[in-house]
Amino acid sequence: KLPALLSKNGQHRYARIPAWAVNLIRIQLGIVYTFGAIAKMRPDWVMDAQPLKIWLLMNRDMPLIGGILAWKITPYFFSYAGLIFDLFIFPALLIRKTRKLAYFFVVFFHILTFMLFPIGMFPWIMLFLTPVCFSDRFHYKFAIHCAKISKKARSWALKIIPNTKLDKSIRTPKGSKAFLFLALTLISLELLLPFRHFLFPGNLLWTEEGFRFSWHIMAAHKSGVANFFIRDKEGNKIPVNYNYLLTPRQIGQMSTDPGMIWQFAKTIEKKEKGRGRKDFGVYIENFVSLNGKPAKLQIDPKVNLLEVDYSYFEHTKWIINGEK
Repeated sequence: KLPALLSKNGQHRYARIPAWAVNLIRIQLGIVYTFGAIAKMRPDWVMDAQPLKIWLLMNRDMPLIGGILAWKITPYFFSYAGLIFDLFIFPALLIRKTRKLAYFFVVFFHILTFMLFPIGMFPWIMLFLTPVCFSDRFHYKFAIHCAKISKKARSWALKIIPNTKLDKSIRTPKGSKAFLFLALTLISLELLLPFRHFLFPGNLLWTEEGFRFSWHIMAAHKSGVANFFIRDKEGNKIPVNYNYLLTPRQIGQMSTDPGMIWQFAKTIEKKEKGRGRKDFGVYIENFVSLNGKPAKLQIDPKVNLLEVDYSYFEHTKWIINGEK
């Protein structure tokens, strides 16, 4: 509980969070927006407005704005607006004079993207995280304002959030060298991880290698078909279908993600062995389309997925580099 964190033997230890801890979260927020902007500087996004063309057309039946979403110029407007937003919103949130206007755009932008694009909870996470850029007095006043809902809530808030303007005797914890070292290590790691995909050949949006923590937000729309089959020791090709183990959304994601395909092949192995089958291999024929391009083979259909490994730290040779 929060009171337990702030007190010891009934006495308040600290009422303020050290600046380095708040700045750590702010830097992490800036990393997401900055690398999100860099990721949008790709030909698909800048020149072809993909995958926004696909996603906006999927919403062309939306009331009031559906017709506008179908205009040819609309995807390009959203494309450049998104790039500019990601590039400048974090500095604007840090500057006091532009902070309120910037947060207005944060609210508008993220609610709109949640309505139009399939990016999960990300807009809401950013919407509620960006106020960390506001001053400590803002958060104090906000907490007191919320506490006015009831006297009990107000009393509780005043106990755990003393008025720092009046009570200057309350100590502020200082970050130890160990904590500062860990914070710097974390930030260094988060600054390096987005470049990890350059260690792998091919397009990371196609291979998924180095994709995690690269912050390529909204950069790809992939659709595909994955047909698994097994070959027995005589070489007979036997189609298998275990899609009933997954939800439709999981099927769609698995069909275009080599790592998930490899994991699902292991599940098929267990199921087939449970049925008494022996001496067999699991293969796949999957065709994937990236950002509206013609579908291509993603996984080598001649590779037995039970005889290969998949790692997040090394190149997977059985992925066909179909997209540059």
